[in-house]
Amino acid sequence: MILTGQPLGQILKEMELVSEFDIQEALQVQKEKGGAIGRILVEKGLISEKDLTSAIGRQAGMDSVDLETATITSELIDMVPVNIAETYQVVPVEFDGSTLTLALSDPQNISVLDDLKFMLNLEVKGALADRDQLEKTLEAHYAGKSESMESIIGSMKGDDFEIVDDGREKMMDMEQLEKDVNAAPVVKLLNMVLLTAIKDRGS
Repeated sequence: MILTGQPLGQILKEMELVSEFDIQEALQVQKEKGGAIGRILVEKGLISEKDLTSAIGRQAGMDSVDLETATITSELIDMVPVNIAETYQVVPVEFDGSTLTLALSDPQNISVLDDLKFMLNLEVKGALADRDQLEKTLEAHYAGKSESMESIIGSMKGDDFEIVDDGREKMMDMEQLEKDVNAAPVVKLLNMVLLTAIKDRGS
């Protein structure tokens, strides 16, 4: 996704949510204290969180979605495995038969949609959602559906595991693999899958 380059304050003004005077006051606060202009306007009570999400979405050329009112079916949830949803912090909100719409909270992270298009083997597009709403929705629909990285590692016995690859045995550093959970999303997800496979192999 590419930001339009249009200032957020101007977008909010075009949406008839704030006046030029409001924008200038917010810019003065930003100059004196720092902070994002959208957040300043929310804190001043001039716009709502929903207004801010909608404006940021418009700035990024994205639709926005209100997860508090969205109808998220079990069929939609089944289209995105829990490990992918939690790793990438996305929630499926609509499928029109060819394109899956995913709610996310970062409009500038284009690599997320590129990764998911490949991993889900579907055309995908993003819709901007409030971060708090997204976290609550993930918790409501995906909580308890999979084991965490820590629980998988905790259930293992021994410090090292042997993996046979083309007839050659290699020792896997489990501590390093656990650390890699904080790496890029693709690495994090692959490590989760790998750890799960190792656990299944040893059971």
